[in-house]
Amino acid sequence: MDDELRNYLNQGISLMTLEKYDKAIPYFNKVIEQLPRDTEAYFHLGNAYVNMEKYDDALNIFKKILIIDKNNAEAYFALGNVELLMEDNIQAIEYYNKAENLGYSNADLYEILANIYLESEDETQALRYLSKAISKKPFDGELRLYKIRIYLADGRFDEALENLDEMERILPDSFEVYNLKSQILCEKGQFDYAIETINKGVARFPNDINILLARLRLYVKMEKNNEAKKLIQELKDKGLYEKFLKDCSLEEATVYINDKDIDKAISILKNADEKLDDVDIAFVLMDIYSRKNNFEEVKEYSSKLLNKEIEDFYLANALFLHATALENLGEVDLAKKEYKSITTRLRRITVDNPDFYEGYIFRLLSHTKIGEFEKALELADYLYDLDDEGTDSFAYKYYIYKEMGDINQAEENKKKALEINPDLVL
Repeated sequence: MDDELRNYLNQGISLMTLEKYDKAIPYFNKVIEQLPRDTEAYFHLGNAYVNMEKYDDALNIFKKILIIDKNNAEAYFALGNVELLMEDNIQAIEYYNKAENLGYSNADLYEILANIYLESEDETQALRYLSKAISKKPFDGELRLYKIRIYLADGRFDEALENLDEMERILPDSFEVYNLKSQILCEKGQFDYAIETINKGVARFPNDINILLARLRLYVKMEKNNEAKKLIQELKDKGLYEKFLKDCSLEEATVYINDKDIDKAISILKNADEKLDDVDIAFVLMDIYSRKNNFEEVKEYSSKLLNKEIEDFYLANALFLHATALENLGEVDLAKKEYKSITTRLRRITVDNPDFYEGYIFRLLSHTKIGEFEKALELADYLYDLDDEGTDSFAYKYYIYKEMGDINQAEENKKKALEINPDLVL
């Protein structure tokens, strides 16, 4: 390629960098007109069309490269990327496999394939390709964490720990190693080992707030309240508590809840809420007040949440507790209207998100509140299909039949629930 054509190519690349893709195209075409078998210009031209979302044009350009060089692995990879953007995963996989067979075997290819298979819920293939990606980039912590999180999502804690042990040997400065290992060990009941692991992390990062918060969460989860209080004081002394007020106050409040000092927990959270106006803190306050039957405060915090953009779980809780607060404050007619509205609103949400388990529960409770017992029982039956053990189904049927005044059916379902879970409080 002579200097003039190289100049055209570089000008096109510069325009691509500025995201002026349409203006870059003529420069690449000038090169192709003079050098019709130069694949470099074709790649840039194809990528310009990709960035303009002209996917059919991009496919045509990358296929022209294969006419010039039928074994061009990079062209097959580019074709796979375009098909992926066009949501044709099957064709994308076919192109990616051709690219790999021709020697294109980098981490990006394998990570993309892992994403495709994970999206189709083929965890075995996803893990296989992630292992291949890691073999190409062994020091990429994000790839390793991606693989570990798949194991965790599937409840495969032993494999997750094995991979974390390997990650610790290769990347000992990764905070997530100590954080995730300690959490898994805590879930497995290996508390001493969990503490030992988090302490190793603290020794390596003594002033890192993330590892200190991980240690605090571990203490709180294990209900080591004295150790948690000492660490909270340490965070305050270092000036870190106020900098990370949300996380610290939520954990400190939980410590006092464990100590049965609910008023102290509320004081901590209200102080944080005044400074942060945070939905997570407001949700916890709403929940605490509902357990205390302080319905004025429940009404206040549920109203606060309902005036914000919140996730479905928070929304369902806030809707139901707001109606419950109104009912207990004597605004019965308004409460009934809200319960009715909840059944409709949550039905729409569960249609869009059928895995939203709590949505069915709050629909069931709302139907019960307005005397629509058949609809409530129908949802209780559906909970049985969703829950492997059926505890929730029997427990809620107990509640529904009790509200209906059918004591025999209520006691029968209570008995079934307690047979499955004797610790259940009904």
